[in-house]
Amino acid sequence: MSQTEFQAVLIVLGVLAFAALWWWHGRRNADVRDEPESSARLDPDLGRVDDPDAEPPPAEPLPAVSEDPEPADAEPDRFERIVCLHVMARDGQPFGGRELVVAAEKVSLIHGERGIYHRYIDRHHAGPPIFSMINRVHPGSFDLSNLDELKTPGVSFFMLLPGPLPALDAWERMLPAAQRFAELLEGRLLDAEENLLNRQRSAHLKDELRTWDREQAQREARRMVKSW
Repeated sequence: MSQTEFQAVLIVLGVLAFAALWWWHGRRNADVRDEPESSARLDPDLGRVDDPDAEPPPAEPLPAVSEDPEPADAEPDRFERIVCLHVMARDGQPFGGRELVVAAEKVSLIHGERGIYHRYIDRHHAGPPIFSMINRVHPGSFDLSNLDELKTPGVSFFMLLPGPLPALDAWERMLPAAQRFAELLEGRLLDAEENLLNRQRSAHLKDELRTWDREQAQREARRMVKSW
C-alpha cells in the first residue's frame, strides 16, 4: 500500500479502517497474488465490514452485510468484522520505543509479521493471531532496530472475525492485554470510536460478540445441513 493510499484511507476511515485494509492486503498478497483487490467498508458498530463480493447498484453506497451473508464463493481468509481498542499517550507525551517494547512483552505480544505485534494461541506461533497491535504512526509497524527513535502517540489493538477463537474468547484475551498495556504506559484505553472504554461499553461489546458467536454457529449448522 502506497503512502498516498494509506493517507487517503486514514483520513476517510481512521486508523481502524487502516488496520483492516492493511492487514487484509498483506494476507491476500501472500496467498492469492493473481486475484484483483477487493474493496471493503467499515460499519461504525464494531468495525463491521461489508462483503467485498456484493455488487451494489451503480452510484449507490455499498449495502450493509445481512445477518446471514453466505456467498457461495466465500474465501477462507475473508474477515467480516474487526474489533478494535486504542491505547493513547496522555498529555501529548508519546510512548518511547523501549518502554513500549517492555510493555508489549509483559502482555505476551510477539513482534513478527509485517513488523507489528501479535498474540497467538500457543507458543509455537502457528496459525493466524488471536489479535494484533499496530502503531498509530505510518506505516503502522514498529521498527525495533532503533528503539531510541521509536516514538508514537498511541497504538491500536485489533482482532479480525472470524478468527482462530470464538469472538468472545478472543475479546476476553485482547481486553485484559490492552488494559494492562495502558496501565504499564500510563495511557488511556479507548474504544473504536476513541471514547474512554467504560464498563457499559465493554458490556455492550461482549453482548455483540456473544451474538456474533451464536450467529456463526447457526451458519455453520446450516452449511453442514446443506452439505448432506
